Amino acid sequence: FMVETDDAYVQADCAILAPKVTGYVASGPAGDNTAVRAGDPLVVLEEGDYRDALVLAQAQLASQQAAVSRIDAQAAAADASVTQARARVDAAQASLTQTEADLARYQRLAQNDVASRQQLEAVEAGNAAAAASLREAEAGVATAEANRGVISAQRAEAEAMIAGLGASRDRAQRDLDSTVLRAPFDGTAGNLSVAARDLVS
Repeated sequence: FMVETDDAYVQADCAILAPKVTGYVASGPAGDNTAVRAGDPLVVLEEGDYRDALVLAQAQLASQQAAVSRIDAQAAAADASVTQARARVDAAQASLTQTEADLARYQRLAQNDVASRQQLEAVEAGNAAAAASLREAEAGVATAEANRGVISAQRAEAEAMIAGLGASRDRAQRDLDSTVLRAPFDGTAGNLSVAARDLVS
């Protein structure tokens, strides 16, 4: 603003301040020509709604972060399941290899009439069971790996939500901070146009 006299002019730098958020004025400066320092609060808006919004945003972010932690625990368990399923495949393969060797030996023995038909049939049944066990174990690996893939997708989705919730939390914090209009530099407050309980935006 400019102060004028009959024979002189005093020029001063000035800054026009306006709130970034809408709200009712809770308190303002003492009055015109009040000396202020940079960072001093000039006008304070009622912050209740903005603080509630920040608390909600923080809670939502914390909840989602906890969900990611739970998914990580599920992923660890799923990794263990995949490892166990693969171990069962290895065991089933070893068992099948053994029964195939037994079957080949009993077939030779049966051809030489050293082993009975019943013995050969029993070994054949054992070999068939071992083959079935291997197929079942391989299916278990496929299922475990599919479950792990689902968990990976869930984590990626949850992680993406964290980014959005973090942005919402930061925006709520900025809105809360904006309920206080502060002096941008040392000087004198003047040309006040607000009073307590005024609605400003």
